[in-house]
Amino acid sequence: MTAAPELPPYFALLSYNTYGKTSERDIALAEGRALLAATELDERIMGAARPAPIRHAAYVSTLAQTIAAAKTLDGLCAQLAGRQVSATDFRIIVRKIPHALPGIAPAPVLQATVARHIRGKPRLDAPAERFLLAATQRGFWLGKIVAESEDRWQRHRVRPMPYIRALPTRVARAMIALVARPGDRIVDPCCGSGTFLVEAADMGIQAEGFDIAPKMVSASNVNLQHFGFAAVARLGDARRLTGRWDAVVADPPYGHIRNYEDAGDTPDILRNLLSLAPRAAVVTQNPGEPILAAAHPASLETIPLPVSRGLTRYIHVIQA
Repeated sequence: MTAAPELPPYFALLSYNTYGKTSERDIALAEGRALLAATELDERIMGAARPAPIRHAAYVSTLAQTIAAAKTLDGLCAQLAGRQVSATDFRIIVRKIPHALPGIAPAPVLQATVARHIRGKPRLDAPAERFLLAATQRGFWLGKIVAESEDRWQRHRVRPMPYIRALPTRVARAMIALVARPGDRIVDPCCGSGTFLVEAADMGIQAEGFDIAPKMVSASNVNLQHFGFAAVARLGDARRLTGRWDAVVADPPYGHIRNYEDAGDTPDILRNLLSLAPRAAVVTQNPGEPILAAAHPASLETIPLPVSRGLTRYIHVIQA
């Protein structure tokens, strides 16, 4: 870990699930790059040159203004001793990565050790400032917390009209963040039960949904209205949909449940998606989706998405 002059002005903490040998790490890193133009520094830690709102983030949990970083706790405290860090009253939040980090003192000991080098009075309830102390196998990071995610995706996991093959709300929210910002107009041409539509509406992004099945259009609108959002889903065939939006987000059918008369229609859906917007985030079962790769060879990023211990889908992101 480097000395202070080379430290990034901010660092972000990622929160994601791990399933055996697979995890959501890749999509978490992609969201960090999209929201903060951040780069990976350590396990679950990304460095950023600027702050940005992360209230609606799915995997970026905390953003802190960097104060110090070192390979050892003593090294971190030595940096603090020369910087005269002060706060009227404060709280230090400790995050060990992984949670059961061997050879590291308990959180209360870490808090007390670092607190001795901050001018001010520790206060657990309603502190004026909060500091994040992240401990990894490679070292320690300390920063002043400037923003946090509200984990709003968790509010939408239980819906009146569930659908067995709907994407997790957390994944859907991150996919939207990869290609859209508040104020953009996006479309989901295969909206199913409305997972993308609900998350987009909650993020301040205008979304429209289409589905070939009337029952799925109804399910989308019921779910949207349940969470207080306007019904925006309509009947439409993703193979023939026309219009222009800022971005497409889609989880097309690819054979395991057929909403279309033939699973072979998926290529037609993908080809048409490319005409709807300059940016797209699309899930398929192929690691190198040939239709998307042929159309956007230079701007296509593929992110593995573990569905279960033995099944992986792939998110294809186009930034034309």
